[in-house]
Amino acid sequence: MSKFKFVSSIDGSIPWSITPQKTKAQEALVRMFDSLSDNSAEKLYIQENFGKWLEPLKGDTGLSKLILHPDTRSSSLNTHSLKNGALVAKQYPDSGIYAFIYPQTGQLNIGSSTRFYTRLLNHFSDYKDLMRPLYNRARDLGGLEQFNWHVPYTQVNHETEFMLNNPNLAADNKIRLIVRSFTKYELYVREQALI
Repeated sequence: MSKFKFVSSIDGSIPWSITPQKTKAQEALVRMFDSLSDNSAEKLYIQENFGKWLEPLKGDTGLSKLILHPDTRSSSLNTHSLKNGALVAKQYPDSGIYAFIYPQTGQLNIGSSTRFYTRLLNHFSDYKDLMRPLYNRARDLGGLEQFNWHVPYTQVNHETEFMLNNPNLAADNKIRLIVRSFTKYELYVREQALI
């Protein structure tokens, strides 16, 4: 029996993939949310921006099933060569989902990040890690520079936005962790649906 359950999709959108791990992660978000003081700035911010993530996943992602189609990627302004990846990553101040694409085969490696620039730099610095399948494949194909980098989805980095709007809470690590966890969860469930 499969551990995955697919929720029906409407309008050609990618369905959520619901797994026990995602359910546990969502339940952890609810516990974090419940630990906050009622009517606090952080609780109100989470209600306004993440209210739907306090409930089990319903409907679909809202992302088109064609979002990673080769024709969509090739005509997108969000597809770039990794030869100048760091410069391109600086153009994306937001969080989101990215894909490494090997042009000769169209193979994709999908990931997400709350900070594109930092994540891309990590990929280049982690390239020596022989245990990671992406890097082994990249070495076999001539290096990361042989890949394209595509950004099919971006969203606000809620931790950064919250801290800019609430500088008095910037030193509160618990609040930062909670807001960051909601952002990461949203990215994670969208990334997994794309995969």
